[in-house]
Amino acid sequence: MNTETRKMLLRSIRSSLGRFLAILAIVALGVGFYAGLKSSQPDMLRSADDYYHRQRMYDLRLMSSLGLMKSDPAAFLRLPGVDAAEGACFADAYARVDGGDEEVWHFQTLTEQVAVPELLLGRMPVSSGECLGDSSVFREGDLGRQIVLTGSNSEDILEHFIQREYTLVGIARSPRFISLDRGTSELGSGKPAGFILLPAAAFTDDVYHELLLWLDLPGEIYSEEYTDALRHLRPSVETLLNRRGVLRAEQLRRENNAELIRARKELDDGWSEYRLGLQKAAQELAEGEQKLRAAQDTLDAGWAELVKNEAQLAADYRDFYEGYSQQDIEQYDSAAQAITGAFEGVPENLDPNDISGLIDALTGLTGQLNSDDFLDAINQSLDLLYEQLIFLILH
Repeated sequence: MNTETRKMLLRSIRSSLGRFLAILAIVALGVGFYAGLKSSQPDMLRSADDYYHRQRMYDLRLMSSLGLMKSDPAAFLRLPGVDAAEGACFADAYARVDGGDEEVWHFQTLTEQVAVPELLLGRMPVSSGECLGDSSVFREGDLGRQIVLTGSNSEDILEHFIQREYTLVGIARSPRFISLDRGTSELGSGKPAGFILLPAAAFTDDVYHELLLWLDLPGEIYSEEYTDALRHLRPSVETLLNRRGVLRAEQLRRENNAELIRARKELDDGWSEYRLGLQKAAQELAEGEQKLRAAQDTLDAGWAELVKNEAQLAADYRDFYEGYSQQDIEQYDSAAQAITGAFEGVPENLDPNDISGLIDALTGLTGQLNSDDFLDAINQSLDLLYEQLIFLILH
């Protein structure tokens, strides 16, 4: 820099010293801020790496539309570079905390080997009816409160849970939720109020919803060494995941086939029972028709006999009236009225002294009719009346 240029520069600074100092301060502040960021980045990464290693944050999270079998963690543990594998379940559901407002909560399995939560207050759950709460929502005074699933949940949601009510026994921080953002949900407003950690026994699912892998990888997180190691291990994990997916599909196919066979057997048994019942009903119907025809034949024969007897009766009446004169018929009517009058004269408490006289009168009347050679039918009627009178007297 020559003398003239230097003089011009100094003159310019002296003429606007305030502006020069302001620009100098801004540049110094920017340089200092940039230097601070550059120097703090390794510390921040190291702090995050230490926290993730301490809580064993998963390196890979595996999911499948068919679900993950209970045997899948053991299969992935056999892969080189996999130190821990743990299955978990999760579900979003409507719930109230001690009768408060209904909110959407993210329920997930309390894992023990991968993505282990950090307990801040209270204790760990020891039964399926206890849980840990989100440290960003709950405070120490909330311990012991009840978290109740509400009736707004569908049956598809409720069937994931073994019960409807859980007791808050601890407050924890999860490595899966570093920021205050708790993800999204298909329920409610789309934003969960927080997370609830439940023991594995609190879920009824026979498959896992996700599989968390803790890998033995070199380097710190986000470093090239870590990223390269993860990239080399990923193909073997994906290959095994696809293979296990095929096994899961075969398992579902066998279960469906077994269910189909069972349903088909029930259908066949139903058809067999139906055919047997139909055959039995047809046999009973045939027997009933046979009995009905026999009864109809008996009825027809009875009607024929009745018609025959009516004709015979008409003939007998005709012969009766043709064989006797009007005088004989009048004599018969007079005798019948005499017999009726004799019975009507019998008192309720018959005196034994009057018995012989009544018998003599009836005997005389009978003899009179016999002497006149009247009808045999009339004589039989008189004999019957005589027997009834004797029975009345003796009893």
